[in-house]
Amino acid sequence: ANDEEEVASCVKELNAPYFYPTMVSLWVTDSFERKDRERDELAKLLTFLHRSRNKLLSQEQIIKG
Repeated sequence: ANDEEEVASCVKELNAPYFYPTMVSLWVTDSFERKDRERDELAKLLTFLHRSRNKLLSQEQIIKG
């Protein structure tokens, strides 16, 4: 959970919603070369960023990415 909070903090500091779909795309593309566990962690992270109190990623941004 601390790692998720750290990523959320970095995304919030980035303050560039226009870039979020690209960021998601980069993460997902990178995950193809990773292990199943790491892909599962990415899915949890994206869910966390979408469901967090600040709702940093919208459903549209995730789908577009």
